[in-house]
Amino acid sequence: MQADARELVFGNADLLGACLSFVEPHDLLTSVPLVCKAFAAAQASPGACWAALELDGLRVTTTGSAPMGAETAALFWRKLAAWARRRAGGLRSLRLANQRHLLQQLEPDARLAALQGLWAALGGSSDGPSCSGGGGGGGCALRALEVGRSSLALPPGGLASLACLSQLRQLEVNTAGPLDTAELDALGRGLPALEELRVCLMRRRGEHCAFRGAFPAALARLPRLRLLHLEAPYSALNAATIALPDCASAWGSQLEELHLINMGIEALPPALGGLPRLRALCLARNRLGQHPGAVPWALSQYSGFADGPPAVVGELCGLEELNLSGNLWGSTVRDLPAEYSQLTSLKYLTLTNCELSALPPLVQRLSSLLLLKVNINTIQSLPGGAYLRSLECIDLAHNRFTAGYPRALAAATRLQLLSFQHNGVHYSDPAIALRDALAPPPPLDHPPPATAAGDGASAAAAAVAAHAVFTAAPVWLPEVFLPKAPHARVAMLH
Repeated sequence: MQADARELVFGNADLLGACLSFVEPHDLLTSVPLVCKAFAAAQASPGACWAALELDGLRVTTTGSAPMGAETAALFWRKLAAWARRRAGGLRSLRLANQRHLLQQLEPDARLAALQGLWAALGGSSDGPSCSGGGGGGGCALRALEVGRSSLALPPGGLASLACLSQLRQLEVNTAGPLDTAELDALGRGLPALEELRVCLMRRRGEHCAFRGAFPAALARLPRLRLLHLEAPYSALNAATIALPDCASAWGSQLEELHLINMGIEALPPALGGLPRLRALCLARNRLGQHPGAVPWALSQYSGFADGPPAVVGELCGLEELNLSGNLWGSTVRDLPAEYSQLTSLKYLTLTNCELSALPPLVQRLSSLLLLKVNINTIQSLPGGAYLRSLECIDLAHNRFTAGYPRALAAATRLQLLSFQHNGVHYSDPAIALRDALAPPPPLDHPPPATAAGDGASAAAAAVAAHAVFTAAPVWLPEVFLPKAPHARVAMLH
């Protein structure tokens, strides 16, 4: 039986390659070829053993203890391109991590040539760097590529050179420094099969990291795009204003997630309402409603607001996740547009740092919410409402709940996680205080006993006061996991 199994494995190149795909890349290169001819042949072929590859720059070492120099780094990239060219027909997924250590010794021109050479090899082209204009080679099999987080910026043209990987379905790039949106336009033209695109800019000391230029309209014309994530790091400097074009309606029925973070967006086009499958929309740290007249006239007619959250978002009836954090409209607009009442499927709502002094009344009617984040505002009390029925997680940190835990939380019978730090109150026993706040109200035929808390003070307020010591400065509270009991069901994050 063992002989039959051995014959089955060694006699089937595809099966042998699938087995070798679980071996570490270093062993695949060094030890596997020494086992036997069958192993050596499988290692050298563009088969299943190289279908997914992760290359970590920290694990690439040179002879001796000397750091890698420019000449050694250039040689490494040439050898890597030659190696990848022989296996490009089988490689489906590639993740490059910690590439700073392999690129920082190269000058910008040499760095660009090194990356272009690798992309050309993976694209099945033997033309070298000249393939960066797009088109790609017929032998490209790569479907997913991730360029890991690095504080080293890609050289100009480094992102656009990826356009030769014409069969890519998923692309994630994390790079430092500013980025011209013209490179994203080149990607949109060269990668027609792209389904997921994530581009995140990392912080770089001494340089303002932002997207520069107009919104890449070519991305809106990608026929298969399901997820688009463009993110720049927060900066005290104002990011350049980027307008989302009307051609965004070309995403049609396929776009499911849209994340545009810190892009300097001041307005949304009416065309955004024509995305019926959109289920996640993140517009954090933009400028929606920050300036009078920021929302176009056509949108303001929906809600009657001159500024504030764009009402057109309310037409996305299937939306499950909405993030409007960092848009400073709460000081001028008291409520969300009436159209948001149509978001009956909304499960995750984030209103972090929106200058809210009270919970918007419309939020109280969203009965499907599982998570609500209203941290970093100036809210002092929490009203009751249908939103508490399904709520499992709520973030109230960095507000002004100086009277203690809101009594309205007693109606949140499914609550599992509560964040309440930095509200200007310190409890001598947080577990008891929270238990009292979440306790159901006494029955009407048993009125609460009189307390010394003053005329008109409720028993709940007196119970909280009995366990609270109010302080002027916010403090960190210890993390407390309450026992599994009907009246104590919340794990607090403090």
